[in-house]
Amino acid sequence: MTKYIHTLAVAVEAHGETLTTLELERPTAEQVGRFGLPYIAIGESPDFKMPVVMKYIATLASVPPSTVNQLDVSDLNDLAWALLRFFLSSAAAPPKS
Repeated sequence: MTKYIHTLAVAVEAHGETLTTLELERPTAEQVGRFGLPYIAIGESPDFKMPVVMKYIATLASVPPSTVNQLDVSDLNDLAWALLRFFLSSAAAPPKS
């Protein structure tokens, strides 16, 4: 998966525009080195490090942190799970249905 497009349940403002979707690009190795992993593996469930998740969202969607702070919690949760999928599959792997 090279990018993920999420339709927001609640629109947010960024760069003077109202956004109804956010497009996350795949994280780079440099970004992982800078931010670390956005989760801790606990058994079969991840424990999301939300401050790290929020940094990734801002960076990968090219929006300011103030936009991420506007996200509805359901959108934040959906984006955290989408971000996790980048870490669990190769960029070359076909998308899972």
